[in-house]
Amino acid sequence: MRYVHKIPESTVLIPFCIFLAFGILLSRDYGISFDEPQSRQVGLISFNYIFHHDQSLLHFYDRDYGTGFELPLVMLEKVFHVRDSRGIYLLRHCSTFLLFFFSTIFFYFICRYTFQSWRLAILGWTFLVFSPRIFAHSFYNSKDIACLALFIMAFWSMILYLEKENLRTAIFHAFFCAVLVDTRLSGVLIPVLTFFGISANVFLSRNQAKSAKRSVLFFCIYGGVLSLLIYIFWPYLWEAPLRNFYRAFVNMAHFRWDGTMLYLGTYVNSSKLPWHYIPVWMSITIPIAYLVLFIPGCISLLRSFTRAKMAPKKVIIDGALFIWLIAPIAAAILLRSTLYDEWRHLFFVYPAFILISLKGVGLLISFADKLSYKRKVLTIIILVVLTISNMISTVVFMARYHPYQNMYFNGLARVLFSPMKTMFESDYWGLSYRQALEYILHTDQGQHIKVLVTSGSGLFNASIIPESERNRLCFVSDTAEASYAINNFRDRENNDETLFPNKVYSVSVAEETIISVYRLR
Repeated sequence: MRYVHKIPESTVLIPFCIFLAFGILLSRDYGISFDEPQSRQVGLISFNYIFHHDQSLLHFYDRDYGTGFELPLVMLEKVFHVRDSRGIYLLRHCSTFLLFFFSTIFFYFICRYTFQSWRLAILGWTFLVFSPRIFAHSFYNSKDIACLALFIMAFWSMILYLEKENLRTAIFHAFFCAVLVDTRLSGVLIPVLTFFGISANVFLSRNQAKSAKRSVLFFCIYGGVLSLLIYIFWPYLWEAPLRNFYRAFVNMAHFRWDGTMLYLGTYVNSSKLPWHYIPVWMSITIPIAYLVLFIPGCISLLRSFTRAKMAPKKVIIDGALFIWLIAPIAAAILLRSTLYDEWRHLFFVYPAFILISLKGVGLLISFADKLSYKRKVLTIIILVVLTISNMISTVVFMARYHPYQNMYFNGLARVLFSPMKTMFESDYWGLSYRQALEYILHTDQGQHIKVLVTSGSGLFNASIIPESERNRLCFVSDTAEASYAINNFRDRENNDETLFPNKVYSVSVAEETIISVYRLR
């Protein structure tokens, strides 16, 4: 064991570099999600509004969407003169991954600060990186992953600000909060946490009068810079800042989408979800080891609240951590928010979940320290073996079914709900259409191949195929015309593998078919 303690902290650079290299290489493998064209349109219309005085933004259906990340993505297209659709989406995927990658560095800093141990910090980083659904989304989901990544960055900047209130940390924190809020309005949670954190700092200070005066000064600077940057970074607010911000906030709580989804074997409406929709989705898509460790983590969190006088700043951060996880989930349930497509709208609470699970690791280690030497060693061995074995099975799934890590369900789910395809949504965004289209182009050398698709994702995924091959595809809506049909079973009326005859190809994940190709003529 003495050799373990000699391992320098600088060795953490190795997994970071490996992850970065693999991520950049793998970013070329993913299809286009159903939301990506619309997400790009949000950034493109705002870009034209700023640089070409195009007034389309004022009448655009999704004008209240945040542009904190979408606008920079479009700017990258323009800077690098990327015009072909394939290049545009490959650039978007790589850029989205890079944002996520940099946020994992910030997450390491948060773990390092919270636990004062680089070993626990790198374990927490590993938990985040090896979460299959989060990993897959980190390439093509420029909305939910951008929100998650910026939440991490804003939370870290909040810690720095609470630790040392000065002009630099106030402006630094305001910048990340502004980009976060302009990406998704749920980011207002961080400024709220900052306010309560500053208030708690003042209350727990020995010289409250002096501390309050200093805190009020820098909080006013923070609030002023934050408000200004939110306005500058979001063109939708330029015409009527307060009115449009309010409208966007109301629309966020009850989004204008009224569709149905497969959940627990039945189709439910997005605006009439049962209260357990989010807890169930989280329970079946988070690796079991993280779920198990979350239980002692909650106990550790409660213990820290009862020891507030011992480490007040630690308790403030723990309280913020608890609110970060619980408040958004509780709000979604109580306000009956419109949610759809698993729990991706609440991905941003996942870092808080992992931090609490890490607290569970810390609690179990401290418990083991109180045992006799043999029992201590046995306990630690059991803990390590269970955690590593679960992580290995998770990594094996990620490697085996690449690039469909978004189809991950944990072992608990597969025991309780198998077959998953009849119980929950599978490839709801139609990313597998890319592989299906590539199969047709590879096996059919015709110059005009007529293809029928059951989801708009099929049309979108043609955009990431090389232009020379893409031009051979001709999409039709009539079965009588089509040479091929592709079905990803997204909707109630299409969730049937016998909908078309003569299946010639399919893509399966964990023995569940997620898309099929049929030769009709």
